[in-house]
Amino acid sequence: AELEPYLTLDAAHLIGLFVAALLYTAFQGVLLKTVLEPLGISLRAKEWFGCIVVTLMWNYVVPFAGIGYRALYLKRVHGLDYQDFLASTSAIYVLEILVFGLGGLTGLAFVYGERGEAAPELLLVFGAATGFSLLLLLFSPRPPDLPGRFYAKLVLMLEAWYRAKRSPKHIVKCVGWTVMIFLAYSAMYYLAFMALNSPVPYGETFVASALSDFSLFVRLPPAAIGPFEASVAYSVRLYEMDIAQGLLAAGLIRIGTIAVFLIFAPLFQHVLTARMTAANFMRDTNA
Repeated sequence: AELEPYLTLDAAHLIGLFVAALLYTAFQGVLLKTVLEPLGISLRAKEWFGCIVVTLMWNYVVPFAGIGYRALYLKRVHGLDYQDFLASTSAIYVLEILVFGLGGLTGLAFVYGERGEAAPELLLVFGAATGFSLLLLLFSPRPPDLPGRFYAKLVLMLEAWYRAKRSPKHIVKCVGWTVMIFLAYSAMYYLAFMALNSPVPYGETFVASALSDFSLFVRLPPAAIGPFEASVAYSVRLYEMDIAQGLLAAGLIRIGTIAVFLIFAPLFQHVLTARMTAANFMRDTNA
């Protein structure tokens, strides 16, 4: 009963949220396509969109399973080796941290200007993320020699990123698509808050979208269940909302995302798996 006043879920809000989620997914696919172009790989629309929705679906089941499927597809169909896959993945991650970090800082500026609310802890988080990604973008610092398999993989990703960023024009193009991803993701929050009868100015939603995106890097539980909801519930306090509203907003974002992959992922899973099977057959025939 306490939550009923928050909910005014009309068709316009639901359709808008789904469209924003679809655009968010599609822009990720175009970014993947753009990142792979310097490696001589030209993905068709059914491939770049399919890779994203299938990745999304499997990440909801098992942490990193979707990334593994994407790596397998690109290896078998396009011959993309592990090092180049690391390069493309690290490029996407670095640009995502940069754009969402800057977006979070912009959102904090909107919140402070509109409400007079300051969040020094979020300023530190977004500032550190932006500074770290700019360091990797502008320079190529050599990481120290430390033990550990996980650390060794991080070093490999850094080295792969250093190779990938050698084309400034290409990086600018990738940044552009990452900005589109951020804007679409923020639109999902804008529409979710509208659905809760708690409208928030679009620029202020940048805080929630940036912080929740960073929570998705914590992939110990499937689809970062827990960290994602906590990040949204934490950020909405800047909008003078309570935890219940934050959790409801997070739930609506998940519903929009899940709707996209429930509709499209089964079809594209079949299409991509068929392509992998055909590629394996051709490889065996020519062997």
